[in-house]
Amino acid sequence: MVTISNVKNLEVEIAIITLNSKAYYEIVKILKTHGFCFCSLTPTDKIPKSINLVITTNAEKHIVSGINHITIEELHNTLTQRCVLISKLSDVKLDIITIGIDPGYRSGLTVYSYNKQLYSKVCRSTSEIKKIILEICKYFMYSKKIIKIGIGDKHNSFRLADSIKKFNDKNTSIEIVNEFGTSQQKRKPNKRGFKDIRAAEIIAFRQGKSY
Repeated sequence: MVTISNVKNLEVEIAIITLNSKAYYEIVKILKTHGFCFCSLTPTDKIPKSINLVITTNAEKHIVSGINHITIEELHNTLTQRCVLISKLSDVKLDIITIGIDPGYRSGLTVYSYNKQLYSKVCRSTSEIKKIILEICKYFMYSKKIIKIGIGDKHNSFRLADSIKKFNDKNTSIEIVNEFGTSQQKRKPNKRGFKDIRAAEIIAFRQGKSY
């Protein structure tokens, strides 16, 4: 565990501040799962200048009311925890967010900022895809967002594009992408949706036509 004494020697930007032991271990689990370095502080500790985000509970958020923070309850209610945490880090400015989608019975979805993958998921319904995109749009409100949808399944592709277009903001654009070549990925064994994610990754880096 990183303590307050050695925060300055490490690239630690997130601090956990809570006296709720259950919430503490839940926060630790989330941060470790997504590969974030963090330190643990008590409510009376002085927050180091390197800390850009504090994670606490709804009951204790008044302690950090003047500091950039998020609660464990808010994280529990999100679908894209890693993306939400990145968006809340005050020193992280992402100009462009690219979302690649491979529509189908199982739809691969991936989120990139330039060449860095922020999130990936195999979605089971159009509703799930829409909820994820809505969340990305909410937390990256000021970023330019490009949603790239593969056209392998034309009916589902255009239906998905139409449904997304109804709620996208002025910073969001939709592209329809040729899936040629992604089928080679789909002929391989699909270990836990790997081929669906891989197809979405390929789509995310292809130039599409504006929809």
